[in-house]
Amino acid sequence: MTSVAAPIVAGAYILIASWVGMPIDQPWLLWGFSTLMIFGVSSFANMTQALAGSVGLFLNMFIFVILAMLSAGGAVPLEASPPFFRWLSLFEPMRQVFVGSRSVLYFDGNWDAGLAQAVIAASTAIVVAITAGLIGTTIYDRRGLSRGTFNPAPEGI
Repeated sequence: MTSVAAPIVAGAYILIASWVGMPIDQPWLLWGFSTLMIFGVSSFANMTQALAGSVGLFLNMFIFVILAMLSAGGAVPLEASPPFFRWLSLFEPMRQVFVGSRSVLYFDGNWDAGLAQAVIAASTAIVVAITAGLIGTTIYDRRGLSRGTFNPAPEGI
């Protein structure tokens, strides 16, 4: 589902940016990069939720929102951040989105200006997410384990 939604959402972002007057010299490159990043993050989020059930929603919020915003380096430079967040920036997706978008928008999509790092990170995330998701859900299903909602109360209460 996310492979269908990613190019549509990326296209909507490009259209809105153009509509408000944002200068985009390479809209197709930005669209392709945005599609890849959206698909990479959503694949990993889907894998987390498939393996952890409803707890995956909280994990995704913690990983992709709380930690990612602090380690992106967009608002506060990484040099001014604690070492833990500099370490997180190596693989947190918001940092990769920031670096890749900056490369496309300000450095003509130069591969060495951060686009390579972002594309490799997103591609790796996709491969890891699909592989771990398929293996994990197969193991869960073969063992008859449940990944359903968290329900601590016994039935009938």
